[in-house]
Amino acid sequence: MKKSKIFTLILVFLVLVGCPGIKDKEPDPVAKDTLQITIVDNKTQQPVADIGAALILDGKTIKKQERSDSSGKILFKDVPEGTGYQALITNAKGYKSTASQELDVPGNPDNAVLIDKIGNGEGSGLIAGSFKDKESKTGISGMNVTVSCVTPKYSKNFSTDERGIFRAEGLLAGKYTVVGRKAGYAPFQKSYGLQDAQALTIETQFLDKAGAAANSVGNYLVSLNGSKKVSEIKKNGDSVWSFSSLGSIESATRTVNGDTFLSDGLEAKVVQTSVKGGSFFFTGLKFPVWVDSIDGTSFLVTDNDLSKIAEFTNNKETWHFSTGLNRPRSAVYLNNGNVLISDTGNKRVVEVSREGKVIWSYTKDLDKPTHAIRFTNGNTLITDAGFSRIVEVDFKGKVVWWYAGPKAQDISIKPKTQSNANALLSVKENLQTNSKKKKSDVDSQKHKTPPKGNESSILDVEAPLEDNGTLLFPRSTIKMTNGNILIVDTGNNRVIEVSRDKRIVNEIKNLPRPVSIEVL
Repeated sequence: MKKSKIFTLILVFLVLVGCPGIKDKEPDPVAKDTLQITIVDNKTQQPVADIGAALILDGKTIKKQERSDSSGKILFKDVPEGTGYQALITNAKGYKSTASQELDVPGNPDNAVLIDKIGNGEGSGLIAGSFKDKESKTGISGMNVTVSCVTPKYSKNFSTDERGIFRAEGLLAGKYTVVGRKAGYAPFQKSYGLQDAQALTIETQFLDKAGAAANSVGNYLVSLNGSKKVSEIKKNGDSVWSFSSLGSIESATRTVNGDTFLSDGLEAKVVQTSVKGGSFFFTGLKFPVWVDSIDGTSFLVTDNDLSKIAEFTNNKETWHFSTGLNRPRSAVYLNNGNVLISDTGNKRVVEVSREGKVIWSYTKDLDKPTHAIRFTNGNTLITDAGFSRIVEVDFKGKVVWWYAGPKAQDISIKPKTQSNANALLSVKENLQTNSKKKKSDVDSQKHKTPPKGNESSILDVEAPLEDNGTLLFPRSTIKMTNGNILIVDTGNNRVIEVSRDKRIVNEIKNLPRPVSIEVL
């Protein structure tokens, strides 16, 4: 018994003090780095000195406010490595408070934060925030966010970006209500008091899936021109829903109430489908090729034959733009209230205001741009069907990323000479003017060599093109919440997900001429 008690005491002692030579494992230290940003006037494109910015993460302050130097630069030191940081700018001497795009650490040393001066009737206040899926913790893109106020009178709709972020700028002091809605998620609503020149960042909201559309979250809505239908498919390509009572299909979008709107070029109409069936509306169209909406009430329709962009609210045309357009292929809403247009016939992408003024344009080295979207950081992602590639340009027009396929990465981003273009693929969009026999532009695309004298549109190819080795007439592109790019590779009858380092991480094959895609 005595030996047993001694042995027990020894065991207790060892448990309390630990065995000799054994130490608790210390946690690995968190790597840190310096984050650099440059404050830039959005209109003059010049750096701005003495502007204050704090660093936030999910609405919480990580680094207190620092001031920009004479070159507009701010350095945030000892920032833990990670993603999702934002620079928060407030009280900026005549400029509107704003939140930057999401920043990574370590990241790009040339991070530019664009700031705008306060316009007539505007304030310097800001309300910004983000929405994420409660289960996956990923951003909810394409969510309709309405920010409204009774006094001062204000109401505007925003669409969250690929990381679930929204921001409302130029606000006067008042009590604002923020409402977030997207099919498949529980709605969000909350009111906030905003002071003069205040930058209010809402802590990230994690939303539960809810409602009949919850099972659709994460699926793809794909327009299949070859089979004249729109399908909702899973990431592996399995179809879960489709609608096919169409003359043709050019694009489709899912609204906040779960309805789907489709552009039917051959029948010259936009179709609304729901669980109750289909109904047709929007009159006065000739060949609609793209439809876009933020709030599910107002819709932006691109009419290729009329060379016109028209907005419809309650089935009536409330706004249009056509000045100088030539066969546009798509137009999408921007969160600043402007519209981004792929003006295909003029080989350009333009941003126009509601007053019809061209605010920004890009024309360099494009052949047939068919789709374009704007990121929160001001960059524009352009789908160029003519040169069969995707190009991302910054606000100055500099190419920052591009993709043409795993076997085409030796293609020069700049046009070269006619003598080196024998293997070039281009697009011949023979859109029929005969209304009795119209065809989709995708059906009329052919391989061709550019005519002599058109050296400015040449893309040099060093090796023969092979099936699936390069993109072939891509029609539209979006950025996913994980940062990857989802490409509708129409000519190769597939949809591919491409990482930023240009690797294909997912591929859905054997799709009959896909022309548009949306992540639900």
